[in-house]
Amino acid sequence: MSTLKVNKIIPTAGVPTGGGGGIVQTTVTNKTDTASQSSVSTSSFWSLESIIKGTITPTSNTSKVLIRMMINVGINENTSITGALVRNIGGSETLLVADSASNRTRTTTSCNIDSDHEMTGMHLTYVDSPSTTSAVSYYLRLTQMTGGSRNLFVNRSSIDSDSSDNSYPRAVSTVVLQEVSA
Repeated sequence: MSTLKVNKIIPTAGVPTGGGGGIVQTTVTNKTDTASQSSVSTSSFWSLESIIKGTITPTSNTSKVLIRMMINVGINENTSITGALVRNIGGSETLLVADSASNRTRTTTSCNIDSDHEMTGMHLTYVDSPSTTSAVSYYLRLTQMTGGSRNLFVNRSSIDSDSSDNSYPRAVSTVVLQEVSA
């Protein structure tokens, strides 16, 4: 005879309302190849919607969505890159940007690239309340902070030489979305 002992069983639809935030589902999107966009200015942006985005369809309109992103970026200049979090449910909406402060760029996350030999990861974690059972997508819109136009890259540095000293790595970007019952 077998004995099954558990502390708790959580239904596949998650913990009921008021029950404390069970994970209902998880989606993972990885980008293992590279992408680039030329001539991005301080007044324009590069939407990564067609490059790397996460999509999830909540099972309940009261569910939250835990968003975790790590996007590797490079640029052909010593400058900062900013990324604004965008949600799309049949239309784009910018989420989670800093408060207005004079002429400063309002953004979700940023990083600094010291040379066109470098690449760095832009990270963010956020809990959204999309209030829908329709498909919801999340992605970043990137821009750069130096005057003029610059080339932006995902998963590689600006210089992408096939050097024998392994100076120019390639990387992976990922978006993890988890529906959390409320």
